[in-house]
Amino acid sequence: MLTVNKKKVKRNLATLMLAAIGTVTIFSQSAFALNAQSNANFLFRGVQVLDDDEVVVYLDKGTSSISKDMFKIYEGIGTGGTPISITGISSYSSPYNLSVSGYAPGSSYILTTASGTFDEKEEYTIEASSTVRAGNGLTLGDALQRKNPVISFVRPDSSSDYGTGNINMWTFMDSQNNGNIARDGGLYISLSKPASNASAVLSGLKLYKNTGSGYTEVTYDNPSSPTTTADVFQPVKSNQDDFFYIPLSIAGNGTGAQKNLLPGTAYRLDIPEIPLKGGGEITNGLDPNGITSIYFTTMSGANPTKMNSTPSASVTGSSVNLSWTATSDLGTSPDIVGAAATGYNVYHSTNKYFGFTKVNSSAISGTSYSAGSYASGTHYFRITPIANGYEGGYSNDVVVTIP
Repeated sequence: MLTVNKKKVKRNLATLMLAAIGTVTIFSQSAFALNAQSNANFLFRGVQVLDDDEVVVYLDKGTSSISKDMFKIYEGIGTGGTPISITGISSYSSPYNLSVSGYAPGSSYILTTASGTFDEKEEYTIEASSTVRAGNGLTLGDALQRKNPVISFVRPDSSSDYGTGNINMWTFMDSQNNGNIARDGGLYISLSKPASNASAVLSGLKLYKNTGSGYTEVTYDNPSSPTTTADVFQPVKSNQDDFFYIPLSIAGNGTGAQKNLLPGTAYRLDIPEIPLKGGGEITNGLDPNGITSIYFTTMSGANPTKMNSTPSASVTGSSVNLSWTATSDLGTSPDIVGAAATGYNVYHSTNKYFGFTKVNSSAISGTSYSAGSYASGTHYFRITPIANGYEGGYSNDVVVTIP
């Protein structure tokens, strides 16, 4: 995450060399991608502040359920600031924050806080729970290694002035580890203030893959007339000019054209210099053109099949025993879009949506587990599937009450 408040942002290029160097194996792109129509990645697609007590959160799909408790708001940059109480959530009347033909319209919700919460020209941060689940069963954390997506924003004044400070950029890498990136996730950048040159950002946002003899730019598909040959879809921006991403899936009848990144492959995402409204810019002072390059490597094989079932729990005294249904391959070889789990992890929290920590020390090969003893009170447990060296998103929670 870029978190400096300066007129001009300098970022050390060395800190962006994130992917380990190793052997790169190139596989052919399957026409039936991991982002199949009922299996497309779920993305937190930006925010929009409405006034001093309301902010809209945009998701690229409808949700199976939604609650204000699935979100947190903080003062300042990041999740270390003073928490802000969310008093309500409601559907937003204008649910789309992008207007590009072919892409999923998504859904949006207004988070309400106390009157006067958001000061003009000040920055705030929204954290969404990685457990938020789309109608297709995937969670926000499925392609983010179960990390919570985080986005910052600045409230402008009545003249649409955002102020000269509060320069911040989040990327998809902030919610993941350095390597083993999900092949069906969205490659996004989120700005705390709108770009003043949004069209230039779109044209300058480029993805490269390592073909074994260096990096070459990928091919881009038109979502309005998709093909089965291009690598990814054309970069897209939000209507607010503060969220940019390279999609791998589209809505409607483009099932056969859905994309995923190649397995076990090194990629480079180039982010151009971005002047921001109100002043300041995102730039890399070590590059003559100010380009910020993010290096990453994708996982091998298909992602774990999503866990849509709810675990079962029994309590003996203060001890908790869990069981769950095994996952299976999603699709038919060679078009496997979800891999059966070869192991599972168990997570526990006293909060339904946040703060989950792993209980087991090594992967569980079966479908049951003695999770240990807990203090009196309410406890939440979730299961995650593991396949091809990648750990998928959380299952639904099972609630346990210890007397």
